[in-house]
Amino acid sequence: MSLKVKHPVFLEAFKVEYDGGYYLDAELIINAIQKFQGKFDTVTFGFEPGFFANEGEVKTILERVGEMKTVTEAIDSAKERIGIQ
Repeated sequence: MSLKVKHPVFLEAFKVEYDGGYYLDAELIINAIQKFQGKFDTVTFGFEPGFFANEGEVKTILERVGEMKTVTEAIDSAKERIGIQ
């Protein structure tokens, strides 16, 4: 996400619980992004398959507001947008 303002968007927006695996509450991330609607052009998530036990749910929720890529792809995409080779 490229913001037009400097602000810690995801401060307190991540909640992960462990119950035989790690579970991410992706709705908190969505809520944080929605607070800044109109302040960014795109949203890209770097996501590594196999890490969260609720991976399918997380991807479904996050895809509502952004593009899912691997972490490496997301970093490369951000570097490209700001002109870093």
